[in-house]
Amino acid sequence: MTVPGAWAGVLLALAAYRLFRIVGYDTITQPLRERVTGYKDSDTLPGDVTDAKLAYLFRCPWCLGWWVSLAVWGVYEASPHWALVAATPLAISAGCGIIGRNLDG
Repeated sequence: MTVPGAWAGVLLALAAYRLFRIVGYDTITQPLRERVTGYKDSDTLPGDVTDAKLAYLFRCPWCLGWWVSLAVWGVYEASPHWALVAATPLAISAGCGIIGRNLDG
């Protein structure tokens, strides 16, 4: 098992956050989410979510965040160098979004 240093850990965390936002919340992936889950983002899920587990997964930040983080970690374990290369633009994008949201008020 490869344990990342502090800098690589921050880079991977920011990349996982950005991927989580892309998959779960960004408008660009909304048609894909709707096709996969069968629910529109504005739909109210039924009280019994057993029929809507996939839709619930996409709407639950803890659930989706776990799976995205696990995927990022798996890629890092398979190839640490290339995982960090791929994570860099995602981490920069996450940083821009976080800074922009907090500075734009």
